[in-house]
Amino acid sequence: MGRRVELSSVTSLSADADPDPGLVAHDAELMWGCLVGGVTTMSVVCSRIPRFACAVGTRTALPYLILRQGAMSDMARIDPKADQVGSLTRPDELLVARAKYRGGEIDRSSLRELEDRFILEALARQRDLGMEVLTDGEFRRDAWQTDVTYALEGFSPEWPIVRSTLPDGSVVELEMYTKSLVGRLRKMRRITEHESSFLLANAGGPVKITMPSPHTTAWGSYQAGVSDNVYASRDEVFADLIPIYQDEIRALVRGGVAYIQLDGGFRGTGVRRPARP
Repeated sequence: MGRRVELSSVTSLSADADPDPGLVAHDAELMWGCLVGGVTTMSVVCSRIPRFACAVGTRTALPYLILRQGAMSDMARIDPKADQVGSLTRPDELLVARAKYRGGEIDRSSLRELEDRFILEALARQRDLGMEVLTDGEFRRDAWQTDVTYALEGFSPEWPIVRSTLPDGSVVELEMYTKSLVGRLRKMRRITEHESSFLLANAGGPVKITMPSPHTTAWGSYQAGVSDNVYASRDEVFADLIPIYQDEIRALVRGGVAYIQLDGGFRGTGVRRPARP
């Protein structure tokens, strides 16, 4: 019997938002181009995390649409399930260590040692809770979407800083984790290999790997007046990202990862329903 691979697309939507079936199907077909030998079924699960749930810290994805290879027209079939979303709260000690690493106070091996320890603790906790699919909690990242910017050439070297003025007149600075595109995208290394190898070796069960979706990267990193000097549109960025993502998904599947989650949704998962009369 062949293996089954699940590719999920998770997005945060309000209650009045629906997916655009045509765009979801198009992007799902692009991802299905990643099927490799021995895999007989790949399903694509579009999930929504209600905004009210995010506001109170609930991180349970609620899938509402499943597309299956060979049944693209059957888009209304519901197959409810519950799953952990893949991100865990990063321990304070790890956050401090990462800041020290970026500031040159500790080396990469010291940070890696701490990441390993906290990931092993997280895996043990998930097994104790009876989780069927295990995650490293994205503990090796600055934020959930940052792996792509480290793996690909073409992004601004610095994280953008957003300054806001508070009601009392004080100014706060917030480091954002979406770098602008300033050049053509080129893969320097695999996106998640540094995470998946340790996770597969230590999980003791099925694992989930998460990545920001190509739509998220194409949309969030495209800055008018900057990115349009190298890409005429976000669709051009998306087109360059697709083969990179296909290669990454193929490598993950070959390595034994059966659950792959693309955060931020496909291009059709942010369409609002028309208002009712």
